Amino acid sequence: MAALDGVPFVERRSIDRIEVDDAGRSNYNRDSLRSAIRNVVGTTINYFANHVVARFPQYVTIESRLATFKDWPNPAITPLELAEAGFFYSGQSDLVTCFHCANSLLEWIKNDNAWVNHALFSPCCTFIYIMCGVRFIESVTGRNDSVRPAITKVEPANSRYTCKVCLEKEVGCCFYPCDHAVTCIDCTPGVATCPLCRSFVAGVFRLKFID
Repeated sequence: MAALDGVPFVERRSIDRIEVDDAGRSNYNRDSLRSAIRNVVGTTINYFANHVVARFPQYVTIESRLATFKDWPNPAITPLELAEAGFFYSGQSDLVTCFHCANSLLEWIKNDNAWVNHALFSPCCTFIYIMCGVRFIESVTGRNDSVRPAITKVEPANSRYTCKVCLEKEVGCCFYPCDHAVTCIDCTPGVATCPLCRSFVAGVFRLKFID
């Protein structure tokens, strides 16, 4: 797996030691890449996440992303794995792009983990933060490879805590600066303004409820 030249969230000046061959493929050492990322984002990634509007809002749902994989050519990783991790298929080679941060990855190989590679190359992607949390991102960029933690979706016991967008799932995020918690983790990446007060969303906190 490789990233296209010009990774959006990791400044190129910090990863100059990652060589790119004549075919445009990145020949990187994973430990060196992690070190370079830490130099940019710090040893500890500070969140709340700066909420950036999804670059490709037409692919905000997993169904819309899956539909782009009609002619997917690479059996090393499944379209479902990639779509769940936020990617849609570009139609070129095995190049996929995150609907939210617009980072593109290609050259997938057997045993690649879409969530891990997404977090490795785009540690500041709001979608990754919302879906996986900061501990997962730090484990990928700072120490050892990790698998995405399982997320248990709990049916909300009170309509007050039901997502105001899908009207089904439990609220999972809080917006800044309005402080409203009105959307689930699946709907939040597609939101640019608060559904309740319509103020612009500048940041987002991931919530964790304790039973």
